[in-house]
Amino acid sequence: MMNAISLALTKPMGGAPAIPPPWVPDPSRYMPAATGTRWPAGFTQTYAADLNYQCSKLFFGSPDYETNDFLIPFVGFGCTEGGLAPQETILPNADIAIDEVFFIHPNGTEYPVLFGGNAAATVTASTGIVYGQVTLPSALPAWSVFGIRTVWHGTIGQTYIGGYRCQRHRGEKYWAAADLTSIRALALANGASTPARDTFYNTVGNESNSQPLAYGPAMVLAKGWDGRPVPMVLSDSLIERQEIAATADARRNMGMWLRWLDVRDPVWRSIMPLVMGVPGSKSVQELATSATKRWALIDAIRDTYNGGKNIWTFVLDQSGRMVERQAWLGRPRQDALWGGYPCRRRHHNSDHDRFVGQRPDGHGLYRSRLMDNHLGDGEQHHQGKFSLRQGHRSTACLHGGH
Repeated sequence: MMNAISLALTKPMGGAPAIPPPWVPDPSRYMPAATGTRWPAGFTQTYAADLNYQCSKLFFGSPDYETNDFLIPFVGFGCTEGGLAPQETILPNADIAIDEVFFIHPNGTEYPVLFGGNAAATVTASTGIVYGQVTLPSALPAWSVFGIRTVWHGTIGQTYIGGYRCQRHRGEKYWAAADLTSIRALALANGASTPARDTFYNTVGNESNSQPLAYGPAMVLAKGWDGRPVPMVLSDSLIERQEIAATADARRNMGMWLRWLDVRDPVWRSIMPLVMGVPGSKSVQELATSATKRWALIDAIRDTYNGGKNIWTFVLDQSGRMVERQAWLGRPRQDALWGGYPCRRRHHNSDHDRFVGQRPDGHGLYRSRLMDNHLGDGEQHHQGKFSLRQGHRSTACLHGGH
C-alpha cells in the first residue's frame, strides 16, 4: 500500500504520474545494506567487575535485492548528542578489543566476520576504524532480516562506547561476563540479556539512568546493488529519536523518515539510506571541528574498497531545523560548507523543518517541509522537479544519481 507521501510523489498535481529514471545496476559496488544501523553516540560506559567481556546480538533489515560480500566497519569514536552534535568527542579511554564477530543468516547459521583474515581486531580509541568482511555461501535473499553478533572486552574500570539500545521484541540481546568462555556460553544459550545490561528499558539519559548502549557495527555495506537511489541522510533526532527501542518495526526502523524510506512502494520501491547524523545534530556543526571522522570513513571506503565510487548517490538534509536562521544564512555555499559533497546552501528557520536532497551530478534538488508552511522565509528554490503542498505539508520526490 502506498503511504500519503509516496502517493503525492507518483500523482503530482497538474502533470503525468512521476516515475523514477531507469536504474543502472552496479553489483560490484559496496552500498549500505542494513536498516537501523547507528553511530556510537551519547555517552561512554565503564566496564564493571565480572562484566568486562560483552556481546551484542542485533538484527537489521537487508535491501530489497540480493546481497553478498559484506563490509562491516567498527569505530573507536562516538558522537555527541544534543548541544554540540554531531561532534565526535564521546571517546573511550582505552582501545576496544573485538574478540569475534558473526553474521547471523535468517536461517540461524552464523558465519565469522574476519578482519584481514583474523577473527579478532583492536579498534584504537578516539581514531580507530576496522573493517570486517564476510562472504556467504550464497547470496542473502532480498528483504531479509539478518543479525550481527559482536563480542568485545576491556579492562575493568576502563570506558567504552556504544550505539545500540537492544530491542527486546525483536530478539536482540546484550550479555556481559567475566571472561571469553563465559560470554560465549551466554551467546550459545541465547537466554535473556544480562540484567546489568538490560536496565532502564526504552529510556534515554546518561550512563546512570539510560538503557545501556551496546557496541556494534557503525554500518553494514554489501555488494549486489541494483542501481536504486541511495541517500546520504544528514539528520537530527526527527529521524529516529521520537522512538527509542520498544517500538521499532520488524526491520529495526524507528522514526517516520526511516520507516517511509523503507516502504516497498510499487513505483519508487524501498530506499536504503546512509544515515550520517545523530540526535541533536546541527547542519552548522557538521564537517566542522571534531565532526569529520565519519566522513573520512565513507571516503576511505570509496577509495579503498569501491574503486573511487561513493556509497551514496544523493543527499537528503533534514538537520537544518536545529540551526538558527541567521547563523545558517551566514554559512558559505556548497563546496566550502560540505567539503565537496554536493549539497547546496539551504535557508532554514529554527522552528521549521526541511528535508532536502540533491543528486551528485547537480541535477534535481528535492525537498520536503514537515512543519507548517511558512512562505517568505528565505528558502532557496533549486532545480527540483516538483514541490507539492498538501495542506500544511510539502512533499519531495527522490531521484537517484550515479
